[in-house]
Amino acid sequence: MSALPTSRQKRPRFQITDEEATAFAAEDGTDDDTFGLQVYETRWAAYYEYLIDTGYQLRPRFRPGWVRSWRGTNHYPEDCEDSWSRVSNNTLDAVRVSDGKQVMIKMILPSAEYPVGDDQSEVKILQYLSSPELRSDTRNHAVPYLDSFPIPGVSGGIFLVTPLLVPWNKPLLTTVNEAVDFMRQIFEVREVVLSKSGLLINQQGLAFLHEHRVAHRSVVQPSFIPPKPTRSFRDCTPPNIMMNWSPLIDEPFHPVRNECSLDGEYYIRVGIRTETPIRYYFIDFDLATYFKPGVRHPRVTGQAGRERSVPELNSLKRYNPYKVDIFMIGAFLERDLVEKFPDLAFLRPLIHRMMSPRPRNRPTAAKVVRMFQKIIQKRPTQNLNKCLTPSPPPGVLDSALVALRNVLGQGFLMVLGLFRRML
Repeated sequence: MSALPTSRQKRPRFQITDEEATAFAAEDGTDDDTFGLQVYETRWAAYYEYLIDTGYQLRPRFRPGWVRSWRGTNHYPEDCEDSWSRVSNNTLDAVRVSDGKQVMIKMILPSAEYPVGDDQSEVKILQYLSSPELRSDTRNHAVPYLDSFPIPGVSGGIFLVTPLLVPWNKPLLTTVNEAVDFMRQIFEVREVVLSKSGLLINQQGLAFLHEHRVAHRSVVQPSFIPPKPTRSFRDCTPPNIMMNWSPLIDEPFHPVRNECSLDGEYYIRVGIRTETPIRYYFIDFDLATYFKPGVRHPRVTGQAGRERSVPELNSLKRYNPYKVDIFMIGAFLERDLVEKFPDLAFLRPLIHRMMSPRPRNRPTAAKVVRMFQKIIQKRPTQNLNKCLTPSPPPGVLDSALVALRNVLGQGFLMVLGLFRRML
């Protein structure tokens, strides 16, 4: 574990007046109830006892007969852990009773296109990717499968259990090397092949997932759904890239406010990625499409996906989902890393290739890996150890130049023009 701050900082609590406390109490159970259970949360609360019997405990907020911890006090409700709710309606955090491990439970409901019991289901995919053979491959960055069990009263419904992870950028990247390690790991994961016999089909491709023929998520028209087994995923955008930061912390963290302890009383201590390498994972394998092993020109239809700038997703024509993957990752890196950190500008040539408007001009997954490796090998070590310096917010630089011009006079315009051309 990396070095952690020595002191544990207590979270401040704000006190409210008796009148304000009475007003909050009057809202309980009404349409104006700000801190009560949301509609989608009541569904989870109904499964509290069932989940306990299955070995998973939800937070106090979801317990039967929950009494708000701020009731009868002058604590501001938002300062209390049990007032915090998640925004997702189909996932919820829990603690595994047997060992205290923090997990994420996903509620999967069957649909006509993707029956849960079918080999195309998210559960089947993660079970396969978590087999001992594939889990031992260090390039396997698919979120680990931990458990699954039926949803009571929902025919074909499944609860899927995976580790509790945090967004890839919490805490923020601080050095070029940290960004390089992040990109190396996500380039490793691209394509997976599942055969009817359950055997791994080993083919060359974009590292682990493109080596096994999986693009990251797809919604395919029913008439184009191939009969099992390779699945295509086209949603590699930031919300579906998470990290396990347990090596950086020394206590459980809160699932809603990750910077806080599980009880919400303290800010947790977080170490540095440079000192302790961590792993990144792809999540949400729920909209997948299989292709038979050996298909040389896989094609799908559908416009689902978080990255709307992909040219193919603006057309009704069939397209290669692997090329969409390449574009999505490139767009993500451009928007969330290169544009925000000028120190990563050396990656622009690769990213521009990945984002070529013509799919045939985009590099294959394997070539992306080779190009990335060559770029990094040419970088001096001291450049990789540099701290990342964020770009100034939009307009800040122009405002500063205007102010400087006003101070120095119109004669500064020539110097200003030269300066702009150098940017």
